[in-house]
Amino acid sequence: MGADDAVARLEAESARLEALIAIARDDNVGSAAATVLTASLDERIGRIDGALSQPGLDRDSRLRLWRSRVDALHELAGVETTQRWLSARGESWDAALVQVD
Repeated sequence: MGADDAVARLEAESARLEALIAIARDDNVGSAAATVLTASLDERIGRIDGALSQPGLDRDSRLRLWRSRVDALHELAGVETTQRWLSARGESWDAALVQVD
């Protein structure tokens, strides 16, 4: 499989993960730890997106960045779905809840 095919596959996986995150994310209530973690992952994804938007990016760099983006989205999806699962059970990661308006 060529680099272009691998990038296309990663782009599709990225889109699926973003859809999952959008469904699982609940910005109204969350633990302080999860809020900090998701903000950090969102920032990391933003930096990767910035690097991906640079003109003249070679194939290997583009592939590496897409892999990094998908890895970060996997982490974010894990945090968001765990938050949703804990919330459904009436639990949280810690006792410090944050209300976001």
